[in-house]
Amino acid sequence: MDDLYRTIDIVTKSSSVLGISCNILLIYLIVTKPQSSIGTFRYLLIVFASYDIFLVILHIIFEPKVITLPNVFACVLDFKYGSRILTCLHCFVFMVPYAILINHLLYRYWI
Repeated sequence: MDDLYRTIDIVTKSSSVLGISCNILLIYLIVTKPQSSIGTFRYLLIVFASYDIFLVILHIIFEPKVITLPNVFACVLDFKYGSRILTCLHCFVFMVPYAILINHLLYRYWI
């Protein structure tokens, strides 16, 4: 069972490196693309990509663990200086992209 947890940890950390590099590549492509083809949508894409880089770095620092049991779903931080406030902050930070996306979709719908 320890091998499974070690494998999950290796896959998580390697996907973090991949996530950071892909988002940096996305920002580079957005910035170098001519503005006429993307328009002002490019700023929203840059915000999403930069915030995703922030989330990946936060995930590396906090190392959250998810506990699932029947009728229970919990997120705990495997962090040296962990506290309830940091756990709430971690959960809140992961909800921000959804709020941005919902606002953007509502804006597009109303326009």
